[in-house]
Amino acid sequence: MHILRLVVYFFCLFLFFESIALSAVMWSFYESTKNALQQEEVVSEHRIRDLVLALAKASEVRIGNQSFSELNTTYSRYVELTKNDPETFFIHSIKLYQPNGLLLASSKAEEVKEELKKRSVDEAITKEAYFRKANRMKKWEWSESEVSPKPQIKSSEVKLPEYAKNILKLFPGAKAEERLIYAPIYHEEKLDVLAVILITYQKANLLLLLENQFELMSWLLINYSTIAFIVTIVMWLLFFLFIWITKSNANQDKGIEKSNQLVAPPPVLEKKTFTNQEVVSDLKAIETEKAAPAIRTAERTTIQNENDGVIDAIYLG
Repeated sequence: MHILRLVVYFFCLFLFFESIALSAVMWSFYESTKNALQQEEVVSEHRIRDLVLALAKASEVRIGNQSFSELNTTYSRYVELTKNDPETFFIHSIKLYQPNGLLLASSKAEEVKEELKKRSVDEAITKEAYFRKANRMKKWEWSESEVSPKPQIKSSEVKLPEYAKNILKLFPGAKAEERLIYAPIYHEEKLDVLAVILITYQKANLLLLLENQFELMSWLLINYSTIAFIVTIVMWLLFFLFIWITKSNANQDKGIEKSNQLVAPPPVLEKKTFTNQEVVSDLKAIETEKAAPAIRTAERTTIQNENDGVIDAIYLG
């Protein structure tokens, strides 16, 4: 019974501390991932805004000089540099359009092979809401990024194990989706919109962040589980020592009580049963000897009575 109680107590302690460790890991993972995703999303937004404004400022001078070949080289270089970005923040394309939809420069060399005079106007892009909005924006105004209407790469979720895919429901923004940001390019001296710059990029830094968070969660789970197991063993040993000390003290108290007890004296009268025939015959013989004086006394009384009767007869006669 004592061993069973120790086993049950150890099992209960293990479940209790491991559940606390698991809850702490999950809550830490949720809070850290949520805050990190928000922070990284803000950082990526500021990063792409700074880039689009810097390119707009650089393109403003080049448009006046009709240096579109230099813009093509600059845009292509930016796209190539982002492929080696440590946060996997990729830029897919950078394009420069006139307000009427004519392509002036692009990071893709195959799109600007023809001469500027031979290029046709893209009427489809002039009907897009984001293009019309870009033409109405103020100078140096920050634009809000939005999902690309014609993404080259489909929106994909984070590559995770099967057991962890349900956790993504808590983070709807953790997707590698292609986004679009734009800015107008004004004339240096006039308030005329000369062109619109469009940048499509993939905010894959959120993807990488979430993958790193899952690696961190696995390490936290191992460490917290180990600590919980050690605490379980320590608490179980304390419980075992408490029971052992309590039991030893109880045994010592019982020994002291037994030593203090006095031996009771034998009873005054003790009932005995004799089954030996010789003893019984001796008892009968003793009883016979004791009964003899009584018989003699009776004989004496009879003789005395007879003598008294004779005396009375003589006296009466």
